[in-house]
Amino acid sequence: MAEFAPVAPPEMLLSLKAEGLLGNYHLLLAHDVVAQEELYSEVFDQFEGYIVLDNSLIELGYPATMDVMTRAYDIVRPTVTVLPDYLTDSRRTVEAHKGAVWAWNKEGLGPFMAVPQGRSVGEVCMCADQLARLPWIHAWGVPRIITELAGSRHEVINYLLAQGDDRKVHMLGFSDNLKDDIECAKDPGVVGIDSAVPIRLGLHGIRLEDAINSDKPHMSRGEYWETAKEVTPLVRENLEAIRSWITV
Repeated sequence: MAEFAPVAPPEMLLSLKAEGLLGNYHLLLAHDVVAQEELYSEVFDQFEGYIVLDNSLIELGYPATMDVMTRAYDIVRPTVTVLPDYLTDSRRTVEAHKGAVWAWNKEGLGPFMAVPQGRSVGEVCMCADQLARLPWIHAWGVPRIITELAGSRHEVINYLLAQGDDRKVHMLGFSDNLKDDIECAKDPGVVGIDSAVPIRLGLHGIRLEDAINSDKPHMSRGEYWETAKEVTPLVRENLEAIRSWITV
């Protein structure tokens, strides 16, 4: 049974907390945690749920440095920390994971989430084979770009689950195929998926259910991170919808 992690600026997370909608499962962007330390500290004070500390690859264009990850870790005390990866680049991702895992663990950043990358399902799975040998890997992150490359994340998820270990599988972000995202998230081995989309759509007056049938359900982020602060009825509806769909 998967859980949904709402990706939102800390002001919105505070509003969700006040409305009883925060939930117990989160993915936080390391660079933003550092930039808004006081707000994140307020949101997650005495939080006892599951936190994925993301390396902010999508937002920055490159994975956050160990210094940034360490500062963010000290603020929110995550459950797992995402190792540095590079979009669709298997070789560079393996090198980055190998280079970071020992140094980051020495700094107390473990345990870790590994993110296999590649330009095809086969390449992603080969990347995963190499990452699986690394120590302190407690979870897998399955990037949304795999859906763009292969039409679905199902095959990669099934491959990771077939390894027979107890590593958790998290889906990193919504793709442009929400139907597939939801079906993949229903897999008994998937523990969660994160996205800003349900909140962002709600703030623009769009029901998530209507967006499912759209070829391009993602809206441009625009000023979402700077302006999203208050929970609206449609934000509540969208969050309740996605949580109910993936926990069936």
